[in-house]
Amino acid sequence: MATGRKAFEGKSQASLIAKILESDPPPISSLRPVTPPALDRVVKKCLAKEPEKRWQDASDLCDELKWITESGAQLGLSTAGATPSPKSRSKTLLWAAASLAVSAVVGLTVWHFRPEQPRPVTRFTISLPAGQHLVGLDTPAIALSPDGTRLAYIAAQGSGLQQLYLRAMASPDARPIPGTEGAVNPFFSPDGQWVGFFASGKLKKVSVSGGAAVTLGDGMNPQGASWSSQGMITFGSEPAAVLVQVSDVGGTPQALTRLEKGETDHDWPELLPGDKTVLFAASGDDRANGQVAIQSLVTGARRSLMQGATHPHYAPSGQLVYAQGGNLMAVPFDLQRLAVTGAAVPVVEGVLQSTSSGGAQYSFSATGSLAYVTGAAQATEQRSPVWVSRNGAVQPLPIPVHEYLTPRLSPDGHRLAARGERPSLAV
Repeated sequence: MATGRKAFEGKSQASLIAKILESDPPPISSLRPVTPPALDRVVKKCLAKEPEKRWQDASDLCDELKWITESGAQLGLSTAGATPSPKSRSKTLLWAAASLAVSAVVGLTVWHFRPEQPRPVTRFTISLPAGQHLVGLDTPAIALSPDGTRLAYIAAQGSGLQQLYLRAMASPDARPIPGTEGAVNPFFSPDGQWVGFFASGKLKKVSVSGGAAVTLGDGMNPQGASWSSQGMITFGSEPAAVLVQVSDVGGTPQALTRLEKGETDHDWPELLPGDKTVLFAASGDDRANGQVAIQSLVTGARRSLMQGATHPHYAPSGQLVYAQGGNLMAVPFDLQRLAVTGAAVPVVEGVLQSTSSGGAQYSFSATGSLAYVTGAAQATEQRSPVWVSRNGAVQPLPIPVHEYLTPRLSPDGHRLAARGERPSLAV
């Protein structure tokens, strides 16, 4: 406002932010020759990159403004030997005070939006305790809390039952959560105080502080879940095969999406910031190679974002991340326009991904941390179907070990149908 020019300019929001963080605007005196030196000094201090070099609070800046307006003789208003008239001096002082107020706002804005000094990228590997291994790998078996301080995962100790474990990232130990036996597909509440999961055909939640697990409703064969700040949980589940939604205090799940021609499943939902739009994967027979779509929770309008992708997440850095052939891909995503704005690039290679469900083993926190399980696109769960008698006797069926899912018996009990690595598998 003082010069008629912007302090920082860029062709895009990203380039503008980069300019703010990396460069300094030209001195006002280079654009307005009559600029008092004191004004240049104050503006420069307002826009200093290092926090300790800026004004420490508004009262400091206020005192400086008062000093400038009360000490006109010290402002250096004379240029090229000319002495401004009292009238022009008055206008100049008014212009200087107004400019300083604007500069203070700009300085505080830069301070507010400028992150702290860039932190180095930290990578580390978490080793599970001896005898413990991840299970339930057709769906996500790991979940980071929104603040990135906790990791929930599904594991079994030896041949024991699988259950939910919780580990503080600052601790080397993880603790099992009682009452979560048979759990799959963990996910956190927005405040990080609850972990949702599925077990025995039900959607449940348990407090990170301990206590009994709470059943919220039906949830057969889950395919991802997302918990909104409005107290609603959206998840993919069979037999509906579409996204459903239920209150986090319990109730009957209600259908949220509708299958379109050629689609058999809607999976891996994630509520975008604002909780008004859901991101998800829509697929046909090949669930590992479908499309990523979004749908408005307000109008129900739906739009496809890309093909040949599955299991999407929105990264806090402004990218849409998705799984493709055992790799994580990222593409720039405009959260305001809800549109892809660039080309996809690989960001992490070698992430464990189920070839039958399409589910990949990775999780983002709201702070930008990423946790993932190394591996590739593969049949993640090899199973051997068995008969179990009423008295508990187990008899293996004489068929090969395979990635069997959702087995169904024929009415006469002589045939078994199951989903496998291929789109369908009949035995």
